[in-house]
Amino acid sequence: MKIFAYYDLDGNIQSLIGVEAAEGAFAMRAPRPGQFAAEINIEGLALEAKAGDPEALVEIAEKYKVITPVAGLKLVRKER
Repeated sequence: MKIFAYYDLDGNIQSLIGVEAAEGAFAMRAPRPGQFAAEINIEGLALEAKAGDPEALVEIAEKYKVITPVAGLKLVRKER
């Protein structure tokens, strides 16, 4: 199962979605304005619920946040 977190700039998790699909398949909803989306790895987290249970996703959203470096963007001229 792949788990995607939807989070804000401060790393606060707004929602989590679990996707069970065949290898190579991909499904994800678009994040709302001001949100980011990323696949997260929950292996190694000390969860009270089983990793596949919906209760585990609620527990993750309540007890954890996402930490990612904010990348600086740079514009470059297009090649013609």
